[in-house]
Amino acid sequence: MITEKIKSKFNEISNDILLLFDPEKEYEEELDAYKGDEFRILRVNNNYFRIKYEVEFRPENEKILLYHAFPQPEPREYKNYPITDLLLAGNILAIDEMSELMDRYQIPVQQKNFIASLKRWIKPKKNESRLMPFLAAKPFNENALASAVISIILDEKKTGKNTFNAIRIFELMNESEEDWENKYLQIYKAGLQEKLLNQLNTLFSTDLDYLGFESLKTLFLKLKYNAITAFVPEVKSEDEYGKLRFGSEISKTKTLNFFKDWEDDKNKSKLVEPILENLGEEVNVQKIINIYGTDQEYGITTSKSLEMILLSAVEKLEINPSEIIQQYGSWKNSLDDYAGHEYQMEFLLNAAHFYDLRKRYSDFVFNKADDYLSIYSKELYRLDLYYRKAFIAYQKLGSSVHEKYSKVFDRLNKAYDQYLIDLNNPWVKELDELEFNMHPLKITKQFNFYKEFVKPVSTKKVVIISDAFRYELAQELAQELNADVNNSVSCKPMLSAIPSYTNLGMSNLLPNDGIVAEISEGKIDYSINGIKTLSTYREKILQNFDENTFVIDYATFSKFNQEQGRAYLKDKHTVYIYHNWMDSVGDKKASEFYTFESSEQCISQLHRLIKSLYTSLNITTVTVTADHGFLFNYHKISDATSQPFPAVKDILKEHTRFCITTDELTTKDTYDFSLANTTNIETNVKVIVPKAINRFRKKGNFGVQFVHGGCSLQEVVVPVLEFKRGRNDKAQDVPFVRIDQLKTITSGIVKLKFLQSEPVGNLYKPLAVNFGLYSIDNELISTEAEIDFNVAAENPTDRQFEIKLELTSAGSKQKVGYLKAFKAKEKDKLNTLVNDMIKINILELDDFS
Repeated sequence: MITEKIKSKFNEISNDILLLFDPEKEYEEELDAYKGDEFRILRVNNNYFRIKYEVEFRPENEKILLYHAFPQPEPREYKNYPITDLLLAGNILAIDEMSELMDRYQIPVQQKNFIASLKRWIKPKKNESRLMPFLAAKPFNENALASAVISIILDEKKTGKNTFNAIRIFELMNESEEDWENKYLQIYKAGLQEKLLNQLNTLFSTDLDYLGFESLKTLFLKLKYNAITAFVPEVKSEDEYGKLRFGSEISKTKTLNFFKDWEDDKNKSKLVEPILENLGEEVNVQKIINIYGTDQEYGITTSKSLEMILLSAVEKLEINPSEIIQQYGSWKNSLDDYAGHEYQMEFLLNAAHFYDLRKRYSDFVFNKADDYLSIYSKELYRLDLYYRKAFIAYQKLGSSVHEKYSKVFDRLNKAYDQYLIDLNNPWVKELDELEFNMHPLKITKQFNFYKEFVKPVSTKKVVIISDAFRYELAQELAQELNADVNNSVSCKPMLSAIPSYTNLGMSNLLPNDGIVAEISEGKIDYSINGIKTLSTYREKILQNFDENTFVIDYATFSKFNQEQGRAYLKDKHTVYIYHNWMDSVGDKKASEFYTFESSEQCISQLHRLIKSLYTSLNITTVTVTADHGFLFNYHKISDATSQPFPAVKDILKEHTRFCITTDELTTKDTYDFSLANTTNIETNVKVIVPKAINRFRKKGNFGVQFVHGGCSLQEVVVPVLEFKRGRNDKAQDVPFVRIDQLKTITSGIVKLKFLQSEPVGNLYKPLAVNFGLYSIDNELISTEAEIDFNVAAENPTDRQFEIKLELTSAGSKQKVGYLKAFKAKEKDKLNTLVNDMIKINILELDDFS
């Protein structure tokens, strides 16, 4: 019954005036029969003066229904309708679906025709739920609702977002011309074509006048061209696409923003490149790059264009590695720009670092043996690190890698092999002049490890001994651990014995006042205080020096849960954890080519182990060391770097890099010396090693690519990584400086560069900073960008960051702006970290496109 509906409506609204339009007089009889006192009915015909009088002078709180036996006036008729004021001030009792909807969402009556035109798209329940935020918006926004309905017509999930409507249009066009034309016909029938046209022109600051397929395709070609050439200062005469250039800086900025939004959406981004290649095929990226060069910065890059740019960089790698480092050194701080090319970048940068460091040395001839140890442990070890990381990255590129990378990789291997020879030849000659007497050398000796790094037990400690964990691997682990400000990490060099092999190295790492060589027929073993140093007896040797010291292997320890781990470590002063991964993989002929892959796993395992010790097991002091290092050559060992095994009769221990013997034998192609010269063992046995990095030719299952046992720096310089965990309240915010030279802004997008001055670590903690451009009145006139200064790398180029700020329309009209920076956590922005004045000079041209 209509009277019940009227009563219910009066209870819902705060107004005492309700209007009912009943052109069919459907409810006239029922209302004439109404005798109640809940509301009074005033019939509206031509009695407008009386109606106004009755409403104005009605009793307080009296509810009045204004009954119209004719249609509701159209908005254009309002000026001639005597009681328009009551119509607009009161509430209308809806008696049809659209009227009810307007009433439900309190949409102004002026929007009736607009709402009615969209009835087909609003009426379905599933659509109404998507449109609810736009229907209920206060104030009502006609354009926003139109955009939302267009989203529904286009089957776009992100409702009412003009950027995503545009993306969806290009997706449809990429599928087929027919797909777009069908959707456009529906938009036209809904009367939304002009609104869509306006939305696209606003989105891109263009003057598009038609939504046909060809017109929109031309727009897309312009968007593609301008996005690619956004930072090209001037169009060259040979650029056949120059006519597509936007004259407006705002159009260029909006175009870049559009593609950024597209690429940032995890679902939409998958189709960016295919659509650029297919729908935008008439704009050939290769032609653009051929004209403007690979050194030119481009607004967006496709996989093809980035591949071209990187191939050009690969060609310059050996000639000018410093330029490559400068240009791409901070790529990890802009990962999105290199998506899909991460391994190429890893290879490119690490190879560039290798060549750049190698070029700093005309030769590797130093004054004394101590100089070799010092220079290698401070800098030259990086050559091994850079080569290893470049090698790993290349292997991950797979078999489809471009031949230019393959050629550079081949030359990199040759360069690395030559470096090993050039460094170790003079080093071993220096040792030979000392008769391999390593005792006077200033570096810490491995046989003193326990006395210098373990014996002073002031707190519970874990000692990790990782077989063949080379010095450069420990440096990488130290850098990873240093990223946490509460970690204190140092990595020092230590000199192993020669021969640098497991049994002797592991013996040196045990507590001792002198190691004894136990020689039997055809064999040499080692003992401490009468106990052999084999793995089964190491715990006993340790407990002779400290009864609360225990031994466990990594495989067993890593299986403990938290409760088991704590129970095991309880009441123990020191625990030796033996970790054998590198040597178990590399020191086998069948798997030696996986050496560098295993090194990544080794670092990862040790990092996890240390983290679990301090996060779950309450161990805050950890020391990591190794028994020996290793040499690795990817290229097959040539005849020039292999030599016959010496004619030894009494062999106690032999390998491709050494021989231990009781023979008194000297040959011109080998070095021989007393084992006592390199250890704290009193013995007459001799050690024979080949020249520099040469291998002895031997039959059997001996590896030749991965080797150790000799006297190269890579084999004998081992790490002592000392780790301590504790709350660090003294660390300062890591400092940063602006390093670009920008003084005047001439385009809508501002590019700025910053350097994190120091690595994060025990002295400096990470700092997140927000940047933006502000007017002289301290109003934000650009987008904001955040940099997380949280890099632990030693190389300054790894700590560079680039941000892009986009001027607002108000910002482009300013004459001067101020680049300001604030800590991200400081919401009130009271303390300015940067306050640089920059001139703004943007000349807006007409879009001649």
